[in-house]
Amino acid sequence: MDNFEIIKKNLSFCEKKKKELDDIRTGTAREAADILNVGGVPTAENIRELFSGRDVDAFTFASVCSFVNKEGKTVLQPPKSVTYVRNPSSDKAFLAFSDRFGGLSASYSGDFASCCEDVYYDRADACILPLEDSDVGLIASFRSLMMKYELKIASVCRIYTDEGAVTLSLLTSEYTDYSGDTVEIFFPDFDPSRLGDLSGICGFFGAEVIRINSTPSEYTEGYGHHFTFDTSESDADSLIYTLEALFPSAELTGRYNVICTE
Repeated sequence: MDNFEIIKKNLSFCEKKKKELDDIRTGTAREAADILNVGGVPTAENIRELFSGRDVDAFTFASVCSFVNKEGKTVLQPPKSVTYVRNPSSDKAFLAFSDRFGGLSASYSGDFASCCEDVYYDRADACILPLEDSDVGLIASFRSLMMKYELKIASVCRIYTDEGAVTLSLLTSEYTDYSGDTVEIFFPDFDPSRLGDLSGICGFFGAEVIRINSTPSEYTEGYGHHFTFDTSESDADSLIYTLEALFPSAELTGRYNVICTE
């Protein structure tokens, strides 16, 4: 047997052993989840406790989370009243959002901060803010308003014009679209060395990172990171649960579908 054949044989042996270990890991993860599920949905702390005192293996962590019972979550009511600053694009977005959520009532504000305050103080269920445009990409000032008033993206409307495209978001205090195949999560103090863990979790669930935006952090001298995931081919609930469990400071900031209109 020549050296090349020996290498091929050793690689096949390694793949076989890896498959056996993966099967053992999956079985162990299922057993762990069965124990954690007794008495209700386990908290993130319960999950992390399994891995305390050693480096977290993202694949195994995701395996446990994938078997955890996530039923029984509170289903929030979609918005009914919306406030926004009127212009041709926001009027089009309002009509698209109204069609999406079965009829919305509108009121109008003189500025974007007032729109956010109306939602924050429960004077309206939702507001409409620009999110990005084809010239500058993500509009940081509006993203900052969204974070300041603790708002979440429930839907997104992309409007195409002769000048390009503008994307507007429907923001609420709590509601996100559980059917949405786009998920946004904010990591206020993300350690770049953990990109491998995040990538491994995405790979496990079949999700894809489609955008990363960085903004100056309010907590450190570094940056906070807004990750956007395409979950059309994955279990979005499990992905969100896993990321929020593995990264305690992570915050879901949106789950939505994108509406496109001329």
